[in-house]
Amino acid sequence: MEKICREIKSNPPTRSDDGTSGVYFFKNSIGEKIAVFKPADEEGMFIEDREGDEIKPGCSSGAGYLKEAATYILDRDGFYGVPRTTVVSCQESLYGLSGSSHKLGSLQEFVPSKCAAEDLGPSKFQTKDIHKIGLLDCRILNLDRHLGNLLVTEKNGKHSLVPIDHGLSFPSYISGSALFEWLQFPQCKQPFGEEIVNHVCDIDVDNDAIILRQQLPDLKEECIDTMKMCTIFLKKAVARGKTLFEIGTMMSRYTSAGEEKSKLEEIDTVVRQRVLEENANFWTVLDEEIDRVLTL
Repeated sequence: MEKICREIKSNPPTRSDDGTSGVYFFKNSIGEKIAVFKPADEEGMFIEDREGDEIKPGCSSGAGYLKEAATYILDRDGFYGVPRTTVVSCQESLYGLSGSSHKLGSLQEFVPSKCAAEDLGPSKFQTKDIHKIGLLDCRILNLDRHLGNLLVTEKNGKHSLVPIDHGLSFPSYISGSALFEWLQFPQCKQPFGEEIVNHVCDIDVDNDAIILRQQLPDLKEECIDTMKMCTIFLKKAVARGKTLFEIGTMMSRYTSAGEEKSKLEEIDTVVRQRVLEENANFWTVLDEEIDRVLTL
């Protein structure tokens, strides 16, 4: 990322015409796109005197750049394929504006792609790739995983998926708004392979939380707690042999009718009620309740 930051200093960005949020592309000296910058003050529905209004349940305007960086931190070993992402302060002079003020936001490595996942049929994708994307979205409780924010790259005739746009993840509370469009793919009903199972087993939830606090001190503790809850649920479900489809439907309202809550919402409600009534430890009760639901 340091090399990218050095290159963009002499090349003003161009604004993307897509979407309602401010998205800027930085190019290198020969005109190739190398980075994507998303300013906090240009996020969807952001209004300066109403900063913090929710774009989706648990996701406040002006905080999406932190979620982008947090997702990459969870994928620091590259298992899910999230492009390199960091938090930067960008001088407005780079936009051709006068003055020395700065814009805070996320800077992500640009990944050249063939198309988006919505442009191809499910048969083009490897089961392992779908499983990896699903695991990531379950961990961060992604509220916006439509197929348009899965880039498709091609090498030697094989297609790979690159997950982008994670500003509407890490919600500060559990709701029924999780969106996992990969649930429509038949690969979700296939059992996890050994590589996937071993990866999930090795996830250290508490260590991930510590690293997020250290590297992103402005990320709300409630957002980190959501990640912990979802990852604990994921680990227990995978250990019991659940498929990605079963896990995704329990964490969202994909198969629910009307306002019926997801299993994850029900767990959250019961745990918080028990903690109040029994003056018990939240994480201990959460373990017990997840085990009970998965047993049923």
